[in-house]
Amino acid sequence: MIEKFGKPVLIIIGLASLCMAWLATQVRFDFNTEALFARHHPEVAAYRDFLDRFKHENEYLAIAIRSENGLFQQDFLTKLDSLTRDLEGIDGILKVDALTNATFLKIGPLGIPRDVPLVTVSRPETYHRDSAFLYAMPHFRHNFYGDDHRSTCIYLTISRDISEGDRTDRMLSAIQRSVGKFGFDAAHLSGGPYSMHAGARALKEEMYVLLGLCIILVIGWLWLSFRSISGVLLPLCINLLSVIWILGVMRFCEVEVNILTVVIPIVLFVVATSDVVHLLNRYREERLAAEEGAMNRTIRGVGFSTLLTSITTALGFLSLLFSDIEVVNQLGVFAAIGVCLAFCLTYTVLPPLLKHFHPGANRNPRLLTHRLPGLFDAIQRRKASIIFGAFALLFLSGAGASMIRVDGLFSGELRQNNELGDASRFVEGHFGGTRPFVMSIRLRSPDKSMMDPDILRQLDRIDHYLREDYGVNRMHSLSGNIRLAWCSLNNGIPYNYKMPGTDKALCKVVDKVRQHGKKHGLYDVLSPDEQYTRISGTIYDIGTREAQERNQRLAVFLADNIDTLDIQLTGSAHLVDISNQTISFNMIKSLGLALGVITLVLGGIFRSARIALITLITNCLPLLMIAGMMGWAGIGLNLATAIIFTIAFGIAVDDTIHFLIRFRQELKPNRSVTAALRTSFLSTGKAIILTSLIISGGFLTLIGSQFQSTYYIGLLISLTLIFALMADLLLLPVLLGLSYRSSGT
Repeated sequence: MIEKFGKPVLIIIGLASLCMAWLATQVRFDFNTEALFARHHPEVAAYRDFLDRFKHENEYLAIAIRSENGLFQQDFLTKLDSLTRDLEGIDGILKVDALTNATFLKIGPLGIPRDVPLVTVSRPETYHRDSAFLYAMPHFRHNFYGDDHRSTCIYLTISRDISEGDRTDRMLSAIQRSVGKFGFDAAHLSGGPYSMHAGARALKEEMYVLLGLCIILVIGWLWLSFRSISGVLLPLCINLLSVIWILGVMRFCEVEVNILTVVIPIVLFVVATSDVVHLLNRYREERLAAEEGAMNRTIRGVGFSTLLTSITTALGFLSLLFSDIEVVNQLGVFAAIGVCLAFCLTYTVLPPLLKHFHPGANRNPRLLTHRLPGLFDAIQRRKASIIFGAFALLFLSGAGASMIRVDGLFSGELRQNNELGDASRFVEGHFGGTRPFVMSIRLRSPDKSMMDPDILRQLDRIDHYLREDYGVNRMHSLSGNIRLAWCSLNNGIPYNYKMPGTDKALCKVVDKVRQHGKKHGLYDVLSPDEQYTRISGTIYDIGTREAQERNQRLAVFLADNIDTLDIQLTGSAHLVDISNQTISFNMIKSLGLALGVITLVLGGIFRSARIALITLITNCLPLLMIAGMMGWAGIGLNLATAIIFTIAFGIAVDDTIHFLIRFRQELKPNRSVTAALRTSFLSTGKAIILTSLIISGGFLTLIGSQFQSTYYIGLLISLTLIFALMADLLLLPVLLGLSYRSSGT
């Protein structure tokens, strides 16, 4: 078969690979937070309605700028003013709000309104008065000045369609050029399309860098194993083809690489190595025994086990389809497709190539060739100690796992120094946090208006609680607009930044706000029918768990103090919290399904319930160990850490399957269980150790990621696979030996 069809198959796959390579170069990258939302959750639908009613948060950009000598320095304010004017001329920017062009409406005793600049750049003699007014007004804190009084922000309102096409690139490039030419002490761009643009670029760079590191690591291990050029290049060829094909498939399906699917090429590269190494190791054994027919015997020997491991790994990924989060589904589907592609490429490309290129003599590292017999003998002598150690680990891991809580940071996704992370940390430290807070408020009675005095006083009580107890900064709300208007009506004296004391005064303010509201952004926070309003702001990135506790206290406050309004928390951060909770629950279902299906498949193939049970025990212990480690280390359960269990189980069970199939082949009627175990251990053990080290090492390269989710996927799966290797080498032979002897087999 190989002789007859090998060359045509290689030609067909080569041509198809060229097409896939072209598609792979066209793959797109996406860094959109909304892709992390649970799609069918009712609060997501409510958020869509909210966005239709009010402006979208992606319609804004912010430039945080620092002056080491303070804000009120003429050279700094002159540069800031020049930058503001430059920005106003950039295509796509509708409005620029900055310290140097902002005004404050003052209405004196005679009722004459006048717009007063917050700062007059050309008059340094007024800086003391201007700064005193600015710092005395709570309305401007965390908006036009930071906590250190050395930082300010410029806010850009951008066109709604700017995120489409090349206009984004041109606009962002123009902004960065304008900022760069003034030489500020520090300047950070953040928000909306910039975050998505810079994040997508970081994803692209990261995928290629991490894949490069992974290739170097795999080359090292392959050289240690085979000590020949062909022994390195043949597996490398299959692995690279697998990566090219899956990227091509993703582009063909118009699926973008996102914050989770960015790991697929690395995962596939190292997982594909397992298929190749098991085939090459068995081929070397068969070729040493008899060169004639070595490949046919190899395929009969490991073909089924490799097919089975590919199926179980794919099932582990496909179990992620139980999630309601699109990016998790995409990770599951395309990783599963990639695993199947890797198997097909291994068994169609590699056999014809091995006719002409041999992987080299059996030159495994000393650990794999000389120490395995001694290790097997030690295991046989210390069975009781191994069982006792397993129970001890089970107890400690269970205690740690019980301490795991759902938790995750909203802006903590970026770990290392990069432009997005630097901007996030700067804003977090100086401008009241980076975690968005959004509240949607609706009147229960359509006969009322949000501008009614009693409703406004309720809204003011909510505002006060959010500022003083919840910790919301940079708050933008209807009652804040009323306080600001009352201050304006009283000649702009900061003391009067408060809600008017009488209904008569409040009605007077309402009339003025309605009269000038459209010009001053009233309808950013109030619907035209005055039935809906919103409160928005930021808080420090406290994590999912602390946010839930604050939300519970907020719910108690609202139940006790508000009786005419329907209030709902919404916004991107709130929905990501919901996704963290959802994925944690779905993880239990996904893992349960993966455990159940794979156990049933193995039980059916081996026709043995005890084999299924042994497989379950051997591979659940590493999962429980990693859960215990997370609990003891205080690592929260979230989108990234929840999915590692099903992924790790699907990969880890592969080595167990290879061992079990070899054990079944060696377990002959006239042969002892110990002899069968020994042969299986010495033969399969070499490949198990090598593939486990390669795969765990490949995953470990992900700890160099800029992204927290990728970091945890790499770290935790790598540790799980090391634990699984220990279980396969130490616990599995003991359980098999005890089980078969007790049954009399």
